Amino acid sequence: MSVLSWFVVACTAVSTLGLLIYVRVILPRRVEERIRGSLKAFSTAIELRFPSHQGLTERVIALSAALGRHMGLRPRALADLETAAHLRDIGLCAVPYRLINEVPPSEWSGRDYELYERHGDISANMLETVPSLQRYARIVRCHHLPYLEEAAGYRVFGRSLPLEARILSVVTAYTWQERYQGDFLARETLREGRGTLFDPLVVDAFLGVLTSSRARDAADSIAVR
Repeated sequence: MSVLSWFVVACTAVSTLGLLIYVRVILPRRVEERIRGSLKAFSTAIELRFPSHQGLTERVIALSAALGRHMGLRPRALADLETAAHLRDIGLCAVPYRLINEVPPSEWSGRDYELYERHGDISANMLETVPSLQRYARIVRCHHLPYLEEAAGYRVFGRSLPLEARILSVVTAYTWQERYQGDFLARETLREGRGTLFDPLVVDAFLGVLTSSRARDAADSIAVR
């Protein structure tokens, strides 16, 4: 083959390789980034409808990610956990505005609790209608169910509950209590529900993460001084 022919072959090979890299690596990442941006916008819209929830999603994501890394979740599972955290409350769109924003939970009736607790199933049902989001439905559906119910239900079907769902269950319960009753009572809620409402291994790991993060924050504040 002539030098020109080799040059053409080399250029073709490089171009093909570049196209493959773009299609297999760069393009999926850009699509993923756009999807995540859309999900963030959607979760923000839900929070705007329910002022009592504003800012909770970012808090849930930050704590869930810290706990997930502590428990050894791989990058893909961490990404799924973050996406599920964004999507966990989309079913609140079916819950009356007044119930969330105007009536404190201490005054809810049994029917009110039933309406609110349905939002996990509603969120999951919505996700199951979108093929690209179906993988998150199982996590979202279970993230508010009591741990013993979850374990019993999934044993019947011979499956284990996703760790991501157990993490979200603990973190969402903590962040809600933390907002209204403070860190101490939020931790007590987890301790009281350990083994019944919440996975005991996840509770123990989360309390350790909270303690270590508070220690780091205290050390940083001392260093600044």
